[in-house]
Amino acid sequence: MIAHAVAGSPFPGQPRLRPIPSAEPPLRGPVVCRPSLAPDGQLPLAEPGPRLFADPVDFFDPQPTSRHDLPEPRPWLARLLRAVLECLHGWRAPAQLAPFVTDEVVAAVQARRAVVPGTGPVPRLHSLRLSEPVDGVVEACALVHRGGRLGAIAIRLEGLDGHWVCVAIEVVG
Repeated sequence: MIAHAVAGSPFPGQPRLRPIPSAEPPLRGPVVCRPSLAPDGQLPLAEPGPRLFADPVDFFDPQPTSRHDLPEPRPWLARLLRAVLECLHGWRAPAQLAPFVTDEVVAAVQARRAVVPGTGPVPRLHSLRLSEPVDGVVEACALVHRGGRLGAIAIRLEGLDGHWVCVAIEVVG
């Protein structure tokens, strides 16, 4: 309500109250909502429709990423394997791998870690073979030289939330 004095009012000096006009647009006719019925006379949405996510937690879980939205896997994997070799040799703490691998992979590397850090020859990557069985997944096998011994590392990467994550690793030899 707006109060203001109007000249010539029966009570000079007294404010006169007038209602504020509505800001809503005028209706152009009656609005009728009638649900359309199915041929059997039932409402078509008697059951709830499909949900976008089956469980509300799914939205916040890591989301799979297509291969086209991920970096080239070979250089990324070579750097990760170098860090894994340093962890296995005792030069690096396995916890440093945590941003790039799952907790299971950190535990697997920790279990295979050298008892005495930094002993023996420097391990080096001899060869790396990659395959992409499905979109956003890379499986690889690397041959590693450690002194006179040859070992192998099998590794699986999955594209999650726009980057590669190592979800499985197996060290042989």
